[in-house]
Amino acid sequence: MADKSLEEAARSYLIEMFDIGAEDVHPNAHFSKDLDLDSIDLVDWISRINDEFNLDLSPYDFEQCAQLKDFLTVLEKHADKQTGDDNGNDRT
Repeated sequence: MADKSLEEAARSYLIEMFDIGAEDVHPNAHFSKDLDLDSIDLVDWISRINDEFNLDLSPYDFEQCAQLKDFLTVLEKHADKQTGDDNGNDRT
C-alpha cells in the first residue's frame, strides 16, 4: 500500500468498496448523481482512508464536497496537516 498515493488509494477504494467502474471514477464525478453514493457510503469510505493511512479525518470536513475533485483537494490539505507536510510553511 505504501507505493500508492493517497489519491490513487481513495479512487481504488471507491471502485472496490462500491463496485463502481474505474471509468466512472474521474475528477468531475458527482458522488450522488454519477456514483450513486449516499452519506453513509462516504462515511465508510472516509473511515477506510483513515484506517489505511493512519489519519483522523472527519466526515464533517467534507460536507461541501459534491464531486471527487473537491474531496481530493480537501483530503490532501487535511492529510498534509496531519502528517506534518505543510510545504515548508513553518520555516522562518
